[in-house]
Amino acid sequence: MRNQSSSSKNVIAALVAAAFGLTAGPALAQTSQTHRMKEAQARELRVASAEHGVRNTERTMRSGAHPRSAHPANSHPPR
Repeated sequence: MRNQSSSSKNVIAALVAAAFGLTAGPALAQTSQTHRMKEAQARELRVASAEHGVRNTERTMRSGAHPRSAHPANSHPPR
């Protein structure tokens, strides 16, 4: 299902408002408020995701899972 354009959302909001006997103003204000709220949620999610990545990297580095040397000791020396 494709996303609706903001103009069609405004038309739908106005029709719903009319059906309930309201003016379109509050209905349109609600759609713009919802849009701002979703943008803020997305921004918070991006920040949380980035912070999570940093924490994971720090923990991995502390745990020593990364090799400390690019050339580890030869575990199978020649005979």
